[in-house]
Amino acid sequence: MLTLIALLVPADRMADAHGRKLLYLYGFAVFTLASAACGFAPSLSAFVAFRVVQAAGAAMMQANSVALVTTSAPREPICCPAPGSGQVSHASTGWDSPCRPPRRPAP
Repeated sequence: MLTLIALLVPADRMADAHGRKLLYLYGFAVFTLASAACGFAPSLSAFVAFRVVQAAGAAMMQANSVALVTTSAPREPICCPAPGSGQVSHASTGWDSPCRPPRRPAP
């Protein structure tokens, strides 16, 4: 955990310099290979070393994941029912979704 926290800011700066997608893919590869190496570690010291490498890969992915999602999402505001709003819309509140005013009963 300490390694992950210590490497978040340097990984973010590397992503700004070399590209977010590229660093995310490298982080995914490093994390996957280090996870496999942890499974085959012959000793406790090797296991700890592979966990440090795994944390470095996780830092590369975590530093970029939010930035990749926000740059991929559309800029215009989205007004649509949230998941699970079907259950809320049939409750006694009278609201269909956060986007529409409540319905008035027919006369």
